[in-house]
Amino acid sequence: MKNLKYFSAFIVILSVLVISCDHSEDMDSDMALEKEASLKSGKPALKNANQDCATIPDGTITDEDGNVITTGFNADGYNYQARIHRGPYDFPGYEGWFVEETWNDAFLSNKDCDGDNQLDVALGQENHRGTGAWLKNKFTGSHEDSNGNICEVMQVIKYVAVPENATSVPGGPNGEYVFIDEDGNEIGLDLKFEDIYKDFALIQLIWQDPCRELSGIYFNFPPPRLGNR
Repeated sequence: MKNLKYFSAFIVILSVLVISCDHSEDMDSDMALEKEASLKSGKPALKNANQDCATIPDGTITDEDGNVITTGFNADGYNYQARIHRGPYDFPGYEGWFVEETWNDAFLSNKDCDGDNQLDVALGQENHRGTGAWLKNKFTGSHEDSNGNICEVMQVIKYVAVPENATSVPGGPNGEYVFIDEDGNEIGLDLKFEDIYKDFALIQLIWQDPCRELSGIYFNFPPPRLGNR
């Protein structure tokens, strides 16, 4: 669970996903996301939260290749102290695009509290369920439409870890599965990710593309204000 280079595998550009629009809610602020992520049904922030935690400035935390993680941006555009990544997104078909990723402490911490000299993932749990973890990706780039016009595009995509009691059921938009909580409230799309991402729901897509006449919130699950959103 300590792979620090896994973010790009989780990014999904949704330009081919045709789902209903909902303009009922503005994009949440990072502060609101942090506040919601801190409400975790009475769980401790970390299994071993009482012990001292090593920090990146201590110089003892390494990546999976054994390199010491330092403050500031590294050569790959990751700033683990600030929990942000900026860099090119050269996935086939999106050459020249740029991505900015941000996440909270529950997704990937900037501390080592379990003493293994690596950054803690999922608050020290085996998976992200119930942690309040979130990840937000902002993409900017361009494409050429059928008339040869160059279209400048911006997308913001948000994912949240589902509560422990969430289940995945059919019946979502366009035949997709959706995660629901124990009360039947829809949380977000289940895109059937694998490994550590399988417990994340897609909750929002903001899409600016003048060539497709898209502006604002294209897709949104406006959830009831539950702690793990």
